[in-house]
Amino acid sequence: MLSSSISLILPLATFVASLLLCYVTRICLIYYGIVDIPNARSSHTAAVPRGGGIAIVIVILIGWLCLRLSGQYDIPYEIFAGILAVAIVSVGDDISHVSALARLAAQTIAVVLGVAFLPVDGPVLAEGLPLPLDRLLVGLMWLWFVNVFNFMDGIDGLAAIGAVAITIGLVAIAVLSDHWDWPVAPALVVAAAVAGFLPFNFAPARMFMGDVGSATLGYVLGWLLILVAADGALITAVLLALYFVADATSTLIYRMLRRRPIFEPHRLHAYQRAVDRGLSHMAVAIFAGAFGIVLALLGWLALALPVLAIIIGIALTGAFIALLRGQMQRV
Repeated sequence: MLSSSISLILPLATFVASLLLCYVTRICLIYYGIVDIPNARSSHTAAVPRGGGIAIVIVILIGWLCLRLSGQYDIPYEIFAGILAVAIVSVGDDISHVSALARLAAQTIAVVLGVAFLPVDGPVLAEGLPLPLDRLLVGLMWLWFVNVFNFMDGIDGLAAIGAVAITIGLVAIAVLSDHWDWPVAPALVVAAAVAGFLPFNFAPARMFMGDVGSATLGYVLGWLLILVAADGALITAVLLALYFVADATSTLIYRMLRRRPIFEPHRLHAYQRAVDRGLSHMAVAIFAGAFGIVLALLGWLALALPVLAIIIGIALTGAFIALLRGQMQRV
């Protein structure tokens, strides 16, 4: 259990540090003119500082280092290196422009590092699966999730609330099921760091997290979910991230079927369609957060009834995406 004082105090300290660093970061971004200028595909109408996620990343790195050095949780140093790799290339993209190939290369290196030094000996996805194949599939899924989280950072508060929902959901399930071997302390640090950013990002946003926030959070959350899956709770891990993965993946498939460029900016995600239909950024983000709670409850159910939980989860997620898109009104 989280018995030591650092485990109890660290999340609060992380939240306060994130608030303060986000405030300073916003001032710096404005001073140096690092702002997001709206265009036809944007969901905002005024210039907003972007790249505020650097504050989240710094606070997470410091918090996780405290956990590592205090012996609270053995986070591999290779994960720190992976976080830095994703963050650095993403900062470059937020400030100027980095090619998609360069970003993908940095993300791949980070994922390879993370997979190579996973603190688990056996397969993550299924017992009996050859270890090389298991690690390859885990790496590909992790790499996709890094980009999924980046894709889903398109309206005020959505990615931040999603990150909090995933991490708090993970912690709640661990507490309810007495799974203290799960990465509870690291997840609390992530939740606190993102919560400190939310006041600046909730509609109307005064700062965007940028690629440095969304891509790096995708990497961090992916690692946490992999550890949950490796402990025999694969369905729980899938359910916690299901809405984000389903929205981004279904949109990508739609674009591929329409033969549209994959990396071209667009407004076809379900959450974007909901905003285009008149829902506010705040409403969509809150709905997504509330649905994240539903998925977390199903994740808890999955520990006992995994097949039932994933069937219900897929059905509800499909219905939720259809509702956001407005397709329910046509039935």
